[in-house]
Amino acid sequence: SSWNYNIKEGLFCKFDVHIENIEKRSLQSIYESIHPDDRNKFMALLEAVAHKQKLPENRIILRVLENNATDYSYSSFTYSAVEDEAGNVVVITFIQRDITEDIIYQQNLITAKNKAEEADKLKSTFLANMSHEIRTPLNAIVGFASLLVESDDKKERQDYVDIMQENTELLLQLISDILDLSKIEAGTLDFTMDYLDIKS
Repeated sequence: SSWNYNIKEGLFCKFDVHIENIEKRSLQSIYESIHPDDRNKFMALLEAVAHKQKLPENRIILRVLENNATDYSYSSFTYSAVEDEAGNVVVITFIQRDITEDIIYQQNLITAKNKAEEADKLKSTFLANMSHEIRTPLNAIVGFASLLVESDDKKERQDYVDIMQENTELLLQLISDILDLSKIEAGTLDFTMDYLDIKS
């Protein structure tokens, strides 16, 4: 839609595609239809354009209530100034375009990106922890295997074997857990249905 703001009268006139006036609204009415957090930005824009101040771009994005809606929608307003013969700005023309879907899409992309980055951080932390957890029993297995070869004492050798077996079971359990987590992430985890006696 297209709006003309008459600065002197403080009146907004909305036009249709045939350049026919279909609605007139006061500045106060337009002001109240804008989201409270965007109102100062809008008024500052009117002031800047009226005084022919240079702005970074000729577009502003505002959240507005349209046709007594209960939720604010995002609108992009492209504007230009109309001057009189004396060079004074008398009218500001706005072209309004609803960009709510674009904004929501961008917000969803940002949310998805943040979630992906957080998941990547968690995965990196998990892998670092698992690397440490795997090295612990592996070092024990390698270390006591070396001691086992060097020892001639039967009881001592049996102690080393017991320690190696204990750490081997721990290592296998860790690897099994990692594989299960990989299956969960890939959506390929197998479930086994069975009866369970909850009283026992």
